[in-house]
Amino acid sequence: MVKRLETGKRYNFKCVALQEIRWEYAGSKKVSQTTIFNGKCEKGHKLGTGFAVHESIIHSVKEFRDINPRITTLTIKTDNFDMVLINAHAPTEDKNEEEKELFYATLEDTFSMPKAIIIYYLKVAYRTKLNHLHNVEIIQVK
Repeated sequence: MVKRLETGKRYNFKCVALQEIRWEYAGSKKVSQTTIFNGKCEKGHKLGTGFAVHESIIHSVKEFRDINPRITTLTIKTDNFDMVLINAHAPTEDKNEEEKELFYATLEDTFSMPKAIIIYYLKVAYRTKLNHLHNVEIIQVK
């Protein structure tokens, strides 16, 4: 998480999606010039998603939603519309089918927010036949 915050600062990003936060309780915490909005993690301090928001745009944050340990949303008010950022950490291929189906069904429900521009960040980790772990990051505007 620290690495992602440093990268955001270096490139002057005002909002950064965070994953693997692993904090037990959902909420927000001020760290220097950044407020971290985090969702609850799973037992054993696993998963956890959220956002780091720079103080220069914190007044634009309308809502933070902790949907589950794999999905959080942040709604930012702009002049013309509400922008919903979705941070989703997909289960790996080795997880059982029920867990994957539940994740994607929940993600689909999350997309059904009315009257908003939705931007989502989805990190998918998957294993190849050679047992190497690959990370794919997808950023898309809907």
